[in-house]
Amino acid sequence: MTDERLLKEIKKLCCSETRNVLYSDIVWVMKRFGFKEESGKGSHMKFRKKGYPPFIVPSHKPFKPIYLKLMCQYLEEYHFWSSENCKQLEKEVKK
Repeated sequence: MTDERLLKEIKKLCCSETRNVLYSDIVWVMKRFGFKEESGKGSHMKFRKKGYPPFIVPSHKPFKPIYLKLMCQYLEEYHFWSSENCKQLEKEVKK
């Protein structure tokens, strides 16, 4: 998969407000940005990358959409990507 297409797929995941996602989707996105998955406390998992605070999420099934939103906010806050193109991307996805 090309970098451009990979980024489009990640944005599609992050821009979806109603999509139910799997924990494996979160793992897939975080690993693409160079994060490593580590065990956390109980049923929570940590994603770590040197120089950044850990991102912690529950690994429950089904994965609640709020955690997808939090992941996207985290990625945007630390300048991994910007969500400014979400509306355009959603139009493309609906075609």
